[in-house]
Amino acid sequence: MAWRGRAVSRIYIASSLASVILGIISAGLLELDGKGGLHGWQWLFLVQGLPAVLFGLLLLKILPRSPATAQWLTEWERSWIQRELADEAALIGPPVRHNVRAALSNPMVLLFGSIGLLGNVAGTGLVLSAPAVLSLRAGLDTHSTGHLVAGCGILGIIGVLLAGWNSDRHGDRLRDAFVCTIVCTSGLILIGVATTPILVMVGYLLFAATFFSSGVLVVASWADVLHPQQLAVGAAVINTLWQVGAFLSPYSFGLAKDATGGFTLGLVASAVVAGAQALLILYVRWRAASERQARQQAAVKTLALVL
Repeated sequence: MAWRGRAVSRIYIASSLASVILGIISAGLLELDGKGGLHGWQWLFLVQGLPAVLFGLLLLKILPRSPATAQWLTEWERSWIQRELADEAALIGPPVRHNVRAALSNPMVLLFGSIGLLGNVAGTGLVLSAPAVLSLRAGLDTHSTGHLVAGCGILGIIGVLLAGWNSDRHGDRLRDAFVCTIVCTSGLILIGVATTPILVMVGYLLFAATFFSSGVLVVASWADVLHPQQLAVGAAVINTLWQVGAFLSPYSFGLAKDATGGFTLGLVASAVVAGAQALLILYVRWRAASERQARQQAAVKTLALVL
């Protein structure tokens, strides 16, 4: 647990790194409009999406099933990780069942899934449409927008790494996730309603620094709540709900743009959804702490009876 935030953050910096690459290449890809019978945004989606599909297939081949089969770890490291995981599992308590039906009926799985669904609904539309939003709302040209998106991607990487480190330092990941989500909400509001380009850019800086950080902290907290026997199936259910949000967000964001001719409605609606996500994070934090405390008290009573 003391290292999980940093480990997860080093994986999820890829999302912010993608924003850096997108900012660098987006201008050139958008200028391909009409090439091969495709619009510029279609080139953007293809170039972004195809590598992810290919690497996903590669990951299925090379990812080990457990720390015990990770070839890059020493024997001592494998033993240490497995002991730590076993100690955490003892605090959580084994699940009665650990299949898809059990995961779908587990309130914590559904709550974590709902957090991610709301988060992706709130932010994915802006992530995918950032060049167009910043161009319209801040009055930037294509190349300036690309530089801003790339710079904010670097800021996002720093934010993710700091979030992982800080959550390991004190252990309260969901508290930090709540703070990041509130800052992200503020950024969405600024981008949507600000009347000056500077404030729009400040809003995007706030969003870029915290959107992925909040998600990383929530992901790192799954294993603090779900038993290892239920974590794999539970994570699959949670991720499915998260991807529903990622699917809905661009459509709703685009519909709002088409209905109003601008991005203000979509951004303000996204901020409202992000605010709901922040409140749900607070509730899950309280519930997880209460359940852990109840299990600890039950263990103490059982030990007292034995003695």
